[in-house]
Amino acid sequence: MIKRIPLLAFVALWAVVSYLEWRSPLIRALIEKRPVELTVLGLDETGGAIRADTILVARFEPATPAIKILQIPRDISVPSAKGRSKINAVIGRADPGKLNEELRRLLPEWNLAPQRFLQVNFNAFEEIAGGLGSLPWSGETLGGEESLDLVRYRDATGDWGRLNTQKSYLALVLKILSQEPWRLLGPMVRWKRLKNLVHTDLWSFELLSLLSRARSLAGAEELFFFQLPTSVNRHGDLSVEPKTAQELVAWWQGDPLANRTLRRDTTTLEVLNASSQPGLAMKMTRALRENFTDLDILYFGTSPTKQNAGFLVLRQASLRLAKETQVKLNKKAGLDLAHWVAPSRTKGVEFTLLLGEGAEKSPILKTAASLENF
Repeated sequence: MIKRIPLLAFVALWAVVSYLEWRSPLIRALIEKRPVELTVLGLDETGGAIRADTILVARFEPATPAIKILQIPRDISVPSAKGRSKINAVIGRADPGKLNEELRRLLPEWNLAPQRFLQVNFNAFEEIAGGLGSLPWSGETLGGEESLDLVRYRDATGDWGRLNTQKSYLALVLKILSQEPWRLLGPMVRWKRLKNLVHTDLWSFELLSLLSRARSLAGAEELFFFQLPTSVNRHGDLSVEPKTAQELVAWWQGDPLANRTLRRDTTTLEVLNASSQPGLAMKMTRALRENFTDLDILYFGTSPTKQNAGFLVLRQASLRLAKETQVKLNKKAGLDLAHWVAPSRTKGVEFTLLLGEGAEKSPILKTAASLENF
């Protein structure tokens, strides 16, 4: 009888969790492999005013499978009661209960459908990041305070550079969690302190279930970053670029090239050096040509912005081909790439390979160098 108690307790716990998940429309949608969207805000509450320092929408697609993360620049000009205001101020002042409705109103072309929201202030972010433990970053280690400083830092490129840094940071965190799920115990242990700093309409078990599913989908091949395309209008305001946004929405809501039949045996790329290592794009191009007969490198050059992480940027290809190409490059070339969806037809390539810091350690570069010296 005593031996049966742990088994009965496990069965009872499983039954309770299953019942709670089925009661949740959010989790039920995921179980039925329907997409779910979540708005995530990082709030700046310093100086008396509340502003959205970071605005993200995360889309979980169990059927694809994929996690898509849309970054919304905080300085976009949008309609407000005052005429025009930056989106970070409008969203920061929004009633949390109407937050998702407000986001849909401000960005109608995206047809966003977030079912829940999650707001964290700087203190909450520092607690969560600290709970995950030390994270490796450019030869250093990041704790909670260092992580907050990093994702808030703006270099000479302004918010564009900050968004790129946040991409790299999120890709790193999700990659580590997919490999070391025990790190989630840190924030869970701190939940008593965190629950007073986090504002959400997620039930506790919904949040845990989402984290569990995010961890299982957070392999690099399932993670796709999107960035709302913008341009500066004649008034000097940052506004959404409608034509580019409309094209990008197709990938956000699905995979417009999923049924595209390719009649050739090669995938076309351009290679851009986004690291601090001079000449890396040329060296990598030579190494890729030697090691991959199915990759056609059309161009190589230098990226205008630096990247800590490497990215495979989708220009004109299906998500399936993106996954296959990225897995190939990560496994054989050791590049540790994440996905970035930014459609473009200007150069006629399917992908842009952005070489971030650390790409110079790729094993195929050593092979190419030894062949040169032979």
